[in-house]
Amino acid sequence: VAAGLGAYSYLHWQEGKAQAVQQQAILLYQEAFVKGSNPEGEKENYKKALEKFREALAVYNRGNVFQISQIYIGHCHYALKEYDQAVAAYSRCLEGPFRAIAFDGLAHSYENKGDFAKALENYKKNMEEDHNPFQGEGLIGAARCYEALNQKQKALEVYQKALAINPNSRM
Repeated sequence: VAAGLGAYSYLHWQEGKAQAVQQQAILLYQEAFVKGSNPEGEKENYKKALEKFREALAVYNRGNVFQISQIYIGHCHYALKEYDQAVAAYSRCLEGPFRAIAFDGLAHSYENKGDFAKALENYKKNMEEDHNPFQGEGLIGAARCYEALNQKQKALEVYQKALAINPNSRM
C-alpha cells in the first residue's frame, strides 16, 4: 500500500510540474497569436511554445496534459504552415475529451494542404460530435470543400444549412 501511495504521489507531483510548464507554453502561444502584425516575432513565439509543450510532455504524457499539449502542438504547427506535423499532433487526440477540436484542426490542416476530400471527411466527423461548438464552422468548411471538389449544388445546400443555423454569420 505504501509503494502504491508513493507512486500515486509521484505521478501527481509530475502532473503538477507538467501543468506548470504547459501554462508557460500556453502563454507563449497566446502571445504569438496576438502578434499578428509581426510575423517573425509570431513565428518565434510559436516555436518557443512548441518547445515548452514538448517539455511538458517529457515530464508527464498522460491524461489532459497529453491531450491539451497535443492540441496546442497541432495549433502551433498549423500556424507555422507545417500541416503534416499539425495532422500528426491532432491525430493523437481523436480519443478523449478534445475530439471536436482535433477533428476541426485536422479538417483545416487538410484543407490548407489542398486535400479537400480528407478535409471534408473530418468536417463531417466533427459535425457528428455531440455538444460541438464547431458545428457551424464545420458546415462552412464542408461547403468550401464541396465547392473545391466541384460539387456546387451540394456546397450551396450546406451553405444554406449553415445560414439557417446561424443567420448572423459573416460567411
